[in-house]
Amino acid sequence: MAESTNIQWTSGNWNPVRGCTRVSPGCGGPGHAGGCYAEALAGRFSKPGQPYHGFAEMAALIESMLTLPLDWKKPHRIFVNSMSVLLHEKLPDGAIDRLCAVMALCPQSVP
Repeated sequence: MAESTNIQWTSGNWNPVRGCTRVSPGCGGPGHAGGCYAEALAGRFSKPGQPYHGFAEMAALIESMLTLPLDWKKPHRIFVNSMSVLLHEKLPDGAIDRLCAVMALCPQSVP
């Protein structure tokens, strides 16, 4: 599994896409006035060369993460893209198609 988690309803995360765009007041930045937990977390790893550099300006498929679920043997309930937006307007349709194809090929999925 890509990442384990303490979130009760899921057994792990799969983040094959990076990036998002602020679209609502809830995206206004960390703190009590609203904010995105993913942006706050990504901020810790956003220096040039780190995995979330440019997080809020781009959307990209991370090729090395794409096929990870195909290697999982046991059923898992996965939080897909807990750190990004799967249907981001900058993410090409072909990338979204590839992600959906991987999900469809996973017989170990939990309903």
